[in-house]
Amino acid sequence: MENRFFSAQVLDVLLDPTRWTVFGPYCEPPVEAVSAPDHEAWMADHSHRHGHVEVMAVLQGEGHHGYRGRVYPFSPGTVFCFGPGERHDVMMPEWAPEANLLWVNVTARGFAARLMSFSRRAHGRQGQPGHLLMAEDTGLLGPNPLLHLRAIERSRPAVRPLLVRAGLELLIAAIVEHGFEPPSGDTQPRARRVIRMVEDYIHEVGGATDIHECARLAGYSRAHFLRLFKDQTGSQVKPYIDGCRLAKTAELERQGYKHRQIAEHFGMSPSSFSRWYRRMSGQQPI
Repeated sequence: MENRFFSAQVLDVLLDPTRWTVFGPYCEPPVEAVSAPDHEAWMADHSHRHGHVEVMAVLQGEGHHGYRGRVYPFSPGTVFCFGPGERHDVMMPEWAPEANLLWVNVTARGFAARLMSFSRRAHGRQGQPGHLLMAEDTGLLGPNPLLHLRAIERSRPAVRPLLVRAGLELLIAAIVEHGFEPPSGDTQPRARRVIRMVEDYIHEVGGATDIHECARLAGYSRAHFLRLFKDQTGSQVKPYIDGCRLAKTAELERQGYKHRQIAEHFGMSPSSFSRWYRRMSGQQPI
C-alpha cells in the first residue's frame, strides 16, 4: 500500500532511525557547525524562538539551517527538534537549494504536521497533508516525551537525549502510520481541532504567546487563522490571549512574583508589561 505523505525512498530513511542525524534539547550536536557567512548574515534577521516544540525532518535536499546561533548542514535524515526558547531559522534563504521537509508543531496536547517544499521558483510555498493528528488519534503517540519536555528535565542527564530521540521516533511513526490510512475528506472537524489545540496551548503557556506564533502553530496564514479562530470560538485571538495572560499574571502575583519577573516570563520588557497591565486593568481573566 502506498503512503499518502511519503515516497518509498523517503520512507526508507524515516523508518530507519539509525540513518537519522538528530539535533535537539539535551543533545550534543551530532556534527560540527560550518562557516557560512551568507547564511549567518541572513539568519540574524530570520530567526525566532517560541514556547512550543517544533520538529523539522529533512526528507529531500541538502542545505544549512541555523540552530542555537550556529549553522549546521542538513541532508535527508537530518532531524531538528527545537525546544521551547531555542532560537532557530524561520523558513529558508531565497538562494537555498530545493528541499522537502516534514514540519511538526508540538504542544502538550498533541501535534500538527505538514509537508513543506522550498524552491527558488516558488520560495516558501507549502502544502499540508490535509489532516491533523491529535494525541487521542493514535495509540502510537502515547505518553510521548516531546509532549512533556519539562518532565525530561527531571531525568538523569545521561538519559535525556535518549528520551528526546524516543519521542521523535514515536512522533514520526504516528505520522507515517497515518499516511497509510485513507484521507478523511471532511475539513471542518480538522478546523475545530486545530483551534482547540491552539486554545489549549494559549492556556498552557498562560498567554505567553502572540498571534504570529499561534497562526504558525495552526499551520495557517495570519489572516486565515484569525478568521478561523473567530468562526470556531466566537472570540478574537488577541482578547483571548490577553485574558489568559491576565489569569497567569494573577497566579504569579499570588505566588509573590514582582511585575519585573512576570514581564520576563512573558518575554516582555518591564515597560511594555506595565503599559499592557494598565490597559487591561479592570478586565476579567479567562
